[in-house]
Amino acid sequence: MSKVLKVSREKLRDKRITSSEQSVTSIRREPGQSVDLDALKSSLREGFESHLEIKLSGSELTDFGLALAQALAEKYASESYMLMR
Repeated sequence: MSKVLKVSREKLRDKRITSSEQSVTSIRREPGQSVDLDALKSSLREGFESHLEIKLSGSELTDFGLALAQALAEKYASESYMLMR
């Protein structure tokens, strides 16, 4: 991840961070243990429902939604996008 972020040395120095890895985290890194994907999904769902006082319901993606997701995945996974900065 730090290879993609391209954080300037000045920005790191201003925040007293020695590497960009100190300012970025992941689901795997935070709990210090393996996280079950289904348990994570359930926790996120419960958290959103509780905080927003709503009840989420599952549904299938539409053809439009699937096409849009595919287009966005291709865009953001492309080398040209990642090297844009």
